[in-house]
Amino acid sequence: MLKRMLLLSFLLIGSAFGFSNEAAAKQCIYNDSGAVLKVDWYNANGHHDSNASNDSLSVGFQACQDNSNLGFAQIQCSGCEFAEAAAKVAIVAAGTSAFGVCMVASGGGCEFAGEIFAEAVIEAVQAVPPAFNGKMIAVPDHGKTVRVTGNAFGLQVQ
Repeated sequence: MLKRMLLLSFLLIGSAFGFSNEAAAKQCIYNDSGAVLKVDWYNANGHHDSNASNDSLSVGFQACQDNSNLGFAQIQCSGCEFAEAAAKVAIVAAGTSAFGVCMVASGGGCEFAGEIFAEAVIEAVQAVPPAFNGKMIAVPDHGKTVRVTGNAFGLQVQ
């Protein structure tokens, strides 16, 4: 009985060390941003690691590289230009709706304010920042996870 207990103890300790060594080699990028990311992993020698790369890393998920040639990740926003276009369309729709509500509520009395509504919509559309269109490089330490925060208009690596 004692031999079985000792054997079981050694097995548990050995497997714990095995898992910790395996986890120490892993590098991860965690998407904590408001955008879908494209993560391309490269080995230390600069070769693309297609097995670890992820073209559509959703919010709340991570992409990891786990091999002996730990390297770096190139991060891009996937589809951020659509967020910019959607924001501009939403502003135009809101401005048009506001003018329509004003016309209905005042029985046509807002007709004189049409230019004011149009100018306000144009200014609001121009105030929308451009979508993030760059690339970032992240080099997670061995066994570490790097978080990407922000949104379609600006991403940050933490």
